[in-house]
Amino acid sequence: FRSRSIRAVFDHSLRLLSDGDRQTFLKLAAFQGGFTREAAQEIAGTSVAHLAAFSGKSLLQYDPVSRRYRLHALLRQYAGEILAAERLSETTLQTHMRFYGGLLQHFQRGLQGPEQTRALDRILADFQNIRAAWHWAVQSGQSGWITQALEPVYWFCIMRDRIPDGQVLIQDAQKRFKDLEEAEPASR
Repeated sequence: FRSRSIRAVFDHSLRLLSDGDRQTFLKLAAFQGGFTREAAQEIAGTSVAHLAAFSGKSLLQYDPVSRRYRLHALLRQYAGEILAAERLSETTLQTHMRFYGGLLQHFQRGLQGPEQTRALDRILADFQNIRAAWHWAVQSGQSGWITQALEPVYWFCIMRDRIPDGQVLIQDAQKRFKDLEEAEPASR
């Protein structure tokens, strides 16, 4: 009974949004953990005004200290189900993956220089999204993305003592791409 009541509240909240705002909001389900305004603009095509409106309707939470937004886990799950049902998830997840791959590339040089702490902190803040992008890249066979992300993820995991996290990511990729190589020898 409780899950039907929650779903009814979520359904009602989404019906109050325009079609464009609804699609924009649904794309925010791609985020795991918090996200920045820039990430939301790139991945969901949203604006600061939209984010503020979603926050005002209690669809998003904003933390002024970290300057990050967060979608409640239940709301993210609900929005993710609708996003998948409307066949918007693949494109959104591809955009999400590209954005966080670019973020890793941007901070890769900083991991070895005077901006190391800043780079590590930023990667840490987005690590749940990076992990989600990694899993999408593995699932969709994006070996090039994995290759580009491998070095910054490796250095982050070493420097921030997150070796078990790195091992899980690498093992997932090794298993997937080993399976691909066995199925398609030309893809090596």
